[in-house]
Amino acid sequence: MYLKEENFSHLQKNSHKITTHTNSLLGFLQSSDYPLHKVSLLDHMDWLYQKHSSILSAQWQTLLERSTPATKIIWRSASLKADFVDPLPVKVKNQWGYVGDHLLYDQQQAQSLHTLDRVHTYGSFYIAQVNRSWN
Repeated sequence: MYLKEENFSHLQKNSHKITTHTNSLLGFLQSSDYPLHKVSLLDHMDWLYQKHSSILSAQWQTLLERSTPATKIIWRSASLKADFVDPLPVKVKNQWGYVGDHLLYDQQQAQSLHTLDRVHTYGSFYIAQVNRSWN
């Protein structure tokens, strides 16, 4: 959602809660212990999956490990369907599986919000909640 004028003062009052980090996503995830509640991955996975899928798997591995039971993750892709995310291998509770095994997608809301995107650069948009049923 785009910043609305009536919400600016709320953002301004709470800006002290925002921290910035200069690092790669994987470097940040591996060097901190912040629990994850809401994650915006934007479109960086488009650039990694073909030649650096091991880095992408490591990112998702760490995202899943650090997520809370209600963590929501959003991302977008230049592709009409980012079918490279779900088959990424991850290990949860000493069992190998795939990222898609641990995500609950909200396709209806993602499609609804995607149509409101003013940029119109991306082919697809995803909203997923981490399925932490392994806890």
